[in-house]
Amino acid sequence: MPTKVVASKKSLLRKLRVEEKGWTMEELARAASVSAQTVRKAERGMPISEVSRARIAKALGTSIQKLFPGSEA
Repeated sequence: MPTKVVASKKSLLRKLRVEEKGWTMEELARAASVSAQTVRKAERGMPISEVSRARIAKALGTSIQKLFPGSEA
């Protein structure tokens, strides 16, 4: 079941994507095997699936818990 994630003013996800990896949303989406819309939702703190959260975290080289505080996984 998708979990809503509270987004900070400048989310950690966006910071890792842009500052650490230098990726666009589309590049992260490809690396994580999710849609760009899913990345966009995640950055805005909207609900995404547990599978998508895991794929995004793995692509960014971090844990689900660190990237999505409050996640059950």
